[in-house]
Amino acid sequence: MEAGLSYIDAEHGNRLFDPAATNLTLHVMPLLEDYLKTHIFLRRDLWPAFDGRGVALGLEGIEVLTNFRARLELP
Repeated sequence: MEAGLSYIDAEHGNRLFDPAATNLTLHVMPLLEDYLKTHIFLRRDLWPAFDGRGVALGLEGIEVLTNFRARLELP
């Protein structure tokens, strides 16, 4: 899965990724069966398959890609 954050940047005046303006912290949490039972309303038939530890979605790794913008003006 790939998650782009450019739409959030536009909502914040294109300053979200400016280190002088703000910091960005992204928390990625696993989907746990116990949490789904107590905090999220979702019909049981729509629940994902949980493994033996009660985890449906986990994270194997993260790759952070930085995109830079530049504008060239020719005379």
